[in-house]
Formats: sequence, structure tokens, C-alpha cells
Amino acid sequence: MRFLSVRFGNDAIALRDLRIRRDALEAARTRGATVTLSIPDHVSWQNVPGELALFDLRDGRYHALNGTAAEIWRAIAAGQTPSEIVTGLRSRHDAPDGEIEQAVDAFIAAVRDKGLLA
Repeated sequence: MRFLSVRFGNDAIALRDLRIRRDALEAARTRGATVTLSIPDHVSWQNVPGELALFDLRDGRYHALNGTAAEIWRAIAAGQTPSEIVTGLRSRHDAPDGEIEQAVDAFIAAVRDKGLLA
């Protein structure tokens, strides 16, 4: 995915599992359901030059997010829904149709998989 890159230390995330979670988000969006996202108390975050750092207090691990992933995280922190996040990113980025939606859904699935998002 060109639009979004997220590093989670040396951990590999199974793409099949991310697709399943992304498909569930897409299905909810299609049904008109509102997906509520929240940052758990065990996650703290801070802006650092060129990226955003997440810190998981449970295991002491840092996770670095690139500029686009950081935009998504900040939007989640501001209480935006996935649909609102996609709309905001579309207004600021030139990306092929569907790429922003896929990137947002994949990001949400990845951080949920890591327990960094509820």
C-alpha cells in the first residue's frame, strides 16, 4: 500500500487477518453503521519530528506512525468516525479511488490487532 505505512517494531501482521477486519469495517460502513473508535488508557502518544510515536504501557513498546498514519491517529483521537477520516484525507491527498478507504480500514485493523485501539 503506497498511501500508508505503519511500523510495528519487528512484528509481522498477517495480511489475511487484516483483510478480514477491514472487510468487517467496510460491511459496517455499507450498512450505514457508525463505527466507534477509542484509544485505550494503556496507550499514550506524542508527536515527534516526521512521525507520531505510540507507547503501549502494557509491554513498554513504541510504535512509529508515518505522516499519513499519524493523521489518521489524530483524527481518531479527535473522535472522528472512519467515514469522517476518509473524507478529511480525501480533501488533503491525491490518491486513486478506493485507496484512502482501504488504507484507513487497514490501519484501524492493524492498530486494533495490536491492542492499541478499542
